[in-house]
Amino acid sequence: MLNTIFKIKSVYIIMLIAILNISLFPPDVFGLPVKSKEVSSESRLQNIEKILGVFKNDIAKKRLLSLRISERDLKTRLERLSDSQLSALSKNVDMMNIGADAGGVAIVIVVVVLLIIAILYFTDYAIKVEPKHK
Repeated sequence: MLNTIFKIKSVYIIMLIAILNISLFPPDVFGLPVKSKEVSSESRLQNIEKILGVFKNDIAKKRLLSLRISERDLKTRLERLSDSQLSALSKNVDMMNIGADAGGVAIVIVVVVLLIIAILYFTDYAIKVEPKHK
């Protein structure tokens, strides 16, 4: 066994040199700083319109009026936000929709119940429903 390992010693030496080359002299790609993405004015306007679109809902509109905020006031307040704040708010807008994820939750519950029933069926277990007191 050792004889065959020593016969292919050149392969080990080449692998050792390759590993040392990669670890001691990494390519420049690994050390370069990442360029940040600048937010353009178009995406800023799109974010504002996306946020204002949520407040066109009757419930949201009533709530804004109860707080004495008009749509024009809301737009001016949104324009005062920084780009990062506006971007973060527009990302969270989808979660604000009422019942937006209810369909997905219902499907997951049905799949889990069917999976449990299938496991019990194929493992020959039975579920008996009996009253506590006879």
